[in-house]
Amino acid sequence: MEKSKIIVAIVSVIVTISVIGYIVTLPKPTLEEPNWIAIVALLFLYWMLFINWYSKRKRE
Repeated sequence: MEKSKIIVAIVSVIVTISVIGYIVTLPKPTLEEPNWIAIVALLFLYWMLFINWYSKRKRE
């Protein structure tokens, strides 16, 4: 595995953990099920955009 792929994975994991850590500190009504679905969708979108951007940058 290339060093750059490991760095991308580490950055993605750090951002994901940071977002989840921030959300856990919010008041309890925020943690209802519909909000978790939206949070997971946003994290998935972030991962897809970040990996897509990185792969395009790597090709150039």
